[in-house]
Amino acid sequence: MFALIAAALLSGISAQTPHDAFVSVNGVRLHYVDWGGSGQTILFLIGGGNGSAHTFDSFAPRFTDRFRVLGLTRRGQGPSDKPVSGYDTDTLANDIRGFLDALTVERANLVGHSIAGAEMTRFAVLYPKRVEKLVYLDSAIDYKRLAEISAEARFAGSPGGPLAAIERGAAASHPQLAKVKAPALAFVVVYDEMPVTQPQDDPAYRRYVELLYQKRIWSEISGRFTSEMKNGRVVELHHTNHNFFKDPTQVDGVVGQIEAFLSGP
Repeated sequence: MFALIAAALLSGISAQTPHDAFVSVNGVRLHYVDWGGSGQTILFLIGGGNGSAHTFDSFAPRFTDRFRVLGLTRRGQGPSDKPVSGYDTDTLANDIRGFLDALTVERANLVGHSIAGAEMTRFAVLYPKRVEKLVYLDSAIDYKRLAEISAEARFAGSPGGPLAAIERGAAASHPQLAKVKAPALAFVVVYDEMPVTQPQDDPAYRRYVELLYQKRIWSEISGRFTSEMKNGRVVELHHTNHNFFKDPTQVDGVVGQIEAFLSGP
């Protein structure tokens, strides 16, 4: 809590405790966080793992001086319901639409981390009138391409459960970047050295990481985004990691670029 208050004071905004709530969408109870603010809506979408929208607690409040800021925990993660089905990308995109409907938000800026890029892109294709702008936090990823590399490494990915189902849904097709009409900003992390794996890691996982590095997957991501996204721009980040929005050496610059992008034409 003290870290959150300090971040708020340093950024010149009023500190406030995030508000947790739940909403029923498409028959599923979804958790969300409201950090307050006013103006256009920013909706933060989480990456994979077992976390919740609180993963953005040190980042999202940086935007409440200009925007209303919300964060959604998708089905299957954190305190949201974990149904046996509904993890395909179309359903997850429809959950976003239902969430915005429930909160009477007509249009939103979507900011997604990691695997959120799949449903965020799909949402922008299916519901273009509901999107202001898109910000990809190392999430402009082609999961079908990653699945091919994973198969080459013989790495099975997540062992099962909702996260594995979300990954399968994201890998079912290539992202339709060329069909996105909204302006988009993509942060892409560049690894100048191969990411370190642990000795206890699955050898197949280590091989997967090696292949991602050898194939310079970030270059593929940047190239495809630049060539296919009509109104897209890429910012490459060095000397950081996938969770760069929590990296104190990066966060101020990232916040500034996002604010300028969202506030611009």
